Amino acid sequence: KNLDAYKFDKYAWKNTRRTPYPKNNPEFIKIYYSCVNADKKKDGRCVKHVFISKVNDLDVLVCYFGNFYIAEKRPHGNCRLENSHVFHHTPASTIAQIDELVSKMPGAAAYKTLVATNGDVEAPRNAAQCQYRRQKYLKNQKITCDEIKNLILLSYELNGFYKLLQLQPETSIVLMHDQMKQQFANLLTKTKEIIPLYYDTTFSLGEICFNTWFLTLHERFVQIINHERPDLHKKSILVTDGENALKNAFQTDYPTMLQLRCWNHAIKDIKLAAKRYYYNDQENHVNDDDSVPKTKKEIIADVMDSITNLLRVSTRAESLAEFQNILQSWSIKFRKYMETYILPIIDEL
Repeated sequence: KNLDAYKFDKYAWKNTRRTPYPKNNPEFIKIYYSCVNADKKKDGRCVKHVFISKVNDLDVLVCYFGNFYIAEKRPHGNCRLENSHVFHHTPASTIAQIDELVSKMPGAAAYKTLVATNGDVEAPRNAAQCQYRRQKYLKNQKITCDEIKNLILLSYELNGFYKLLQLQPETSIVLMHDQMKQQFANLLTKTKEIIPLYYDTTFSLGEICFNTWFLTLHERFVQIINHERPDLHKKSILVTDGENALKNAFQTDYPTMLQLRCWNHAIKDIKLAAKRYYYNDQENHVNDDDSVPKTKKEIIADVMDSITNLLRVSTRAESLAEFQNILQSWSIKFRKYMETYILPIIDEL
């Protein structure tokens, strides 16, 4: 059930070689291991031979030969004592699941979640393993003393690059290259076209980078932009993924700047809502021509086509009229979602 399970036992081994087996008509890959003795040296008096099928690499035969007292014990996992229970090696896929969950919840909650959803082999070793991964995650989120020191030193060396360096109550850093600022100012002066400014937390690099959601930080961030470029609103529009904190901050400092919604995010959100609310009420839908039930993919594609056509009309009045035309074909829950989250911002789309 685990490709690497044969590598983990109570002893330390040294891989010496691997060959096809048998030589004439090989059906296996044979791997030779020699034990590591108490002097940390390879010792051939205790060996392990592993046969891995070439047809199915999960078919593995492990053979031990020699005197185990020569081999050095290697504490690993929950196999630290002679009377320990059956060895449990946690697969890499489970470790990845643990790391994903502990970034959102405590270790104990992550352990309970994985035990409830995974089988015996795919489950975490114990609650302590999840708690350890949680502590490791939290430690990685902290700023070390060296990092803080480097930030302060860089702020002195690159004085014009740092527009804000705040360590408490939240760590806030705003960087702006003066030469790039001047180039952008020249662009605003020379061009007659509208310049879109994109804000998106999905990407690590972009016109605007942000990785926090505190309202006060958004406000401070936009205040600095307004101080550097108070005329930004004259030839620019703001395209966001719909994060209200940043939208409100720009609305405060640039009340006349046009704000638009990113279509990729909007369509993705609507599609998720269609799968959750619309499809559940349409599972028994059949085609009138041949009475063949539509697949989930076909049902979602139909509703997304109608919504895309609705959003492509040129005026708000046409959008509302088109919305009323297809309103009755939607389920109550999906209709409520559209009325609550999409219609209020339809001008931005």
